[in-house]
Amino acid sequence: MKKIIYLSVLMVFGLTVNAQKIVPLEKKHDYNFINRNEKIYFKDVNNILGKYLGTWIGAHGNKKYEFRITKSIRIFQTMKFDRLLISYIVSDLTGNIIENTTSLPESSNYIMKGLQYYNNGYYLNYVAKGGNCAQSGQILIYVDNKTMDVIFRHEADFVDLTECPTSINQYFPASVIFKLMKQ
Repeated sequence: MKKIIYLSVLMVFGLTVNAQKIVPLEKKHDYNFINRNEKIYFKDVNNILGKYLGTWIGAHGNKKYEFRITKSIRIFQTMKFDRLLISYIVSDLTGNIIENTTSLPESSNYIMKGLQYYNNGYYLNYVAKGGNCAQSGQILIYVDNKTMDVIFRHEADFVDLTECPTSINQYFPASVIFKLMKQ
């Protein structure tokens, strides 16, 4: 009988030690890490990412944009978190495709990957094809019903124009808000 109780206590203790803590995704920004080995899942328990999912289309300047937004789970060491992924098509106003990442796997560097939801906006990492001759930075998206505001923010400019052709791959206007509509 003592062995059964002892084993039961060990099993419960083992489950408690290995338990994963679930934190709402919108609290990730404010979460204070006390134990770096803590197993945490920043989960979209309140479905805040749901409003972003789907296909969004719009135009700005001389380009058309189509964002295809899906949800995935990222695992990093002892953490995992729900995030958005954006594959996209950029074309000119006549429909000629300039860039298309929709056939790339989600592991591709050219798929925009979610960083965090903060203050009703969602931040994603963005890298264009072209290595040192391409844009990179963050895309920030805000959704209000069926309209999405999109803004691109440059990372520090490390483009060495002596390495690059006469221009760099710039698919998104910098520091300008443009709108996409949910389809």
